[in-house]
Amino acid sequence: MTPNSVREWHEKLLSEIERLADPAYREGSLMVAPTAQRVHGIRTPDNRRLARTWRRAHRETDPELVLSLVESLWNAESRDERALGLEILYLHPDIVRDLAPARFDRWRLDIDNWGVCDFVGTRILGPWVEADSVSRLAYLEELVGDPHLYSRRLGLVASVHLNRNGTEFGEWTLKQVDRLIDERDPMITKAISWSLRQMTRHQSSIVEAYVETRADRMAALPRREVRNKLRTGRKSGRSD
Repeated sequence: MTPNSVREWHEKLLSEIERLADPAYREGSLMVAPTAQRVHGIRTPDNRRLARTWRRAHRETDPELVLSLVESLWNAESRDERALGLEILYLHPDIVRDLAPARFDRWRLDIDNWGVCDFVGTRILGPWVEADSVSRLAYLEELVGDPHLYSRRLGLVASVHLNRNGTEFGEWTLKQVDRLIDERDPMITKAISWSLRQMTRHQSSIVEAYVETRADRMAALPRREVRNKLRTGRKSGRSD
């Protein structure tokens, strides 16, 4: 396998993206998650199947070539290619664990929509931090304090992965929410809501107490959604 292989893989994957593109889905996707990138309109299940198919056909591929393909797709003109590259990377957890922070630093400044941000945060960055939380939590803290909007969101939504199975990162998460609680940009207030709602799975009483003590500072959306989640199990508050 050579760098030429990476170009060939990318070209074939792009042709599949174009074949699977759905114009109607494209329009709806752009309304929900606007981006400056081109959008072909491939649906998420199709994108994931495409990633799994590539993974099965290239199980013995050198990790550096896999990363070269991921980078090629990341740097392409369309959001669909970028998303496919992330799906392929997610299927290589051993590669994810060994990523260098510099790679995240390059990627995060390219992000201009919540869809890509949340995939990187919950499925790549979160597992990366979990693999060595003692040394890597500090990187998330840097992101939460960064001037770049999507970097701050990225640092917080990574906690959604960290809090999925227990209480180890609960106190840390609340400290990061505290750092962002006065912001009113929807990208941050929605991330706060998501992060706290994830915590309710294992730490509902702690989250309830936190929301009550911060009610006067927290934006209306996360305050409402988290209270709904605590009361009904759903952010909408509907129990049916």
